[in-house]
Formats: sequence, C-alpha cells, structure tokens
Amino acid sequence: MTKTISSHTALITGFYEELNNSGEEFPGHPSIFQLWLKASGETADKTWIITNKGKLGVLENTSDPQWTGKFLPSANCGVYDLGLEGGHSYDGYRDDGETWEVVQRIFAQDHPRLAIINYKAPDTFGKENPWEFYLQGIRETDGYVNKLWLCIQEDSLYRNRTALYITSDHGRHLRGVQTGFLSHGDSCRGCQHVNLLALGPDFAAGKVVEDRYELIDIPVTIAGMMGIQISGSRGRFMECLFRGE
Repeated sequence: MTKTISSHTALITGFYEELNNSGEEFPGHPSIFQLWLKASGETADKTWIITNKGKLGVLENTSDPQWTGKFLPSANCGVYDLGLEGGHSYDGYRDDGETWEVVQRIFAQDHPRLAIINYKAPDTFGKENPWEFYLQGIRETDGYVNKLWLCIQEDSLYRNRTALYITSDHGRHLRGVQTGFLSHGDSCRGCQHVNLLALGPDFAAGKVVEDRYELIDIPVTIAGMMGIQISGSRGRFMECLFRGE
C-alpha cells in the first residue's frame, strides 16, 4: 500500500499491512522501537518517532494484544497537545522547520539510540502545481537531511558511530498515470519505486546497489544492527550495503 500509514508501518515493523490512512488504526505488529526497548531495558526516551503529520502518532503503539501499551517509544508528531487530562493528542501538520527544531532539541537532550524522522514537503508539495514547486519541496527536505548529518558529525556520542537511512515511504504516479506526480496510492511503478541512501561507518562508501529491495528490508537490517530480530517478517538483511569486514 503506497499510502502514508501503511508505508511507514512497513518501515518500522517489517510487515506490509493495509491500514486506515487517516490515523485511526494501529499497526498490527510491534515496531523495532518496542522490540529494542524490551531487549535492551532502556527507557522510552532512547527511542523517538518524530513526524510532522499528526496521524503518524499511531506508529507509537500496536494492536497486537501481546504488545499493546508495552515498551512504547517516545513520540512527537504533528501539532502536539498536552492539555487533555494529563494525556496527549496529535493533530494536523506542522511546518518542517518546526519539526527540525524538535529534532535538534530531542537529539541534544535525550541522545536517542533509534529514531525515525518524517518531513512533509516532498509529499504535500507534490499535491500542488507546478512541477517546480514539487522540486522545491524535495530541495528543502534535502537541506534538513544535510543539517541532520552535520548534527550527527558534530556530536561526540554520534560521530562515526551512527547509521542514517534516507528514503521515502512511497513514490508518485508516473506521467500518464491518473493525475501524474500530483498523487500516489496504487501499485504503479512510480508509486512503488523509492530510493535508499545509507550513510555511516558500517557501510561501503561510494557503493551503488542496483538490486531490488523493499521497505520491509530496512527495519530488518536495522534490527540486525541493533542486535534484535523481527520474527515472522519476510524482510531481508541488506548485507550488500556493508563493508566487507
């Protein structure tokens, strides 16, 4: 499913699920955040879900009865509201600049060991004309990713010890398919085709991998790096990314 909730679920659980895209349904499997928190015994502030879209707050939990409400990661998604009887809610979208401010604060204060960060510009700008506006959104997000990489390199706890995966949750329609790049959501090649850039000391520098992999391979690979296993996933460990030794 090349839609926001289902695609992000694949990225953090290692399973494909067809979920309600309005954020009203939890993933059916525990995330790598929950698996790692249980295995490591670390506190919730060592794992973070940081997104600009409020509906992605559903990634914090699972409908699996054995894991519901257990070993939950910290989350900051969309417009954050702490005014609900001591609880919290997520609503709406916020600017990517605000999300970047949240990322900087959390990384400086908590130094999470595992995190996912979502920016909205390529997706939301893609829904607008003209084409150049869409490209502008991509360039802006590239800028925030570069800032994150520089932040990692300037932090003694992260420098030369951190893996950064840069990808997207889905592509967009090719020219001639429905409304073209303005939309997404089906199984056309444009919607299903995404790229992955892996940065960090464990990876083979400058290597280009042209073999086909899937979204579910990313969390399986991350799990392997973190010393845990996603039982039942058909995702593959992407050994081709790593240095020979």
